[in-house]
Amino acid sequence: MENKNFSVTRWIQGTLFVFAIGAAGLAGCAHSPQETSQKAVATYLDKQAQALSSVAAPERTPDGLQVNLKGDDYFESGSAVLKAPVNGEVAKIGQVLSEYPDNQIRIEGYTDSQGRRGQNQLLSHARAEAVKNVLLQNGVKPQQLVSQGMGDTKPIASNKSADGRAQNRRVELHISVPEGATAKS
Repeated sequence: MENKNFSVTRWIQGTLFVFAIGAAGLAGCAHSPQETSQKAVATYLDKQAQALSSVAAPERTPDGLQVNLKGDDYFESGSAVLKAPVNGEVAKIGQVLSEYPDNQIRIEGYTDSQGRRGQNQLLSHARAEAVKNVLLQNGVKPQQLVSQGMGDTKPIASNKSADGRAQNRRVELHISVPEGATAKS
């Protein structure tokens, strides 16, 4: 009888040991739902950045992605009409973004400090709207888009030189994925 009890005791100890090792391993691999969601969103954004890199230079930000469209390349000075050669580039950006329906895209238009503030505000909004319209024509859903005219606020270069002013005339796309959105993987 002692021999039988010894075998059962050894079997129980072995089973508990294996169970304890397995549980410890699982605990090390467990991720909170928030961590899992953050990783899914990061993967979702990384895929977009990769796809966008063929037509733009997306940058990761704490909130998502940012794509800068330089004004001199996209618009004539004082105009909100997209230049013909770059209209196709914005269309390609729209085609990529249409594949990511969880996106929220804020389109911000900017001007340099030349001209009146009120005119710059209107011009920057018209530029953002021009980009928004091309994105809409290429499959991005209206509920994903918000456009804003920012005027000459937030310059990225000095407005004292022609080169600096050219850098400040731009449109930025700010791409984010709302919390709780089901991200494609």
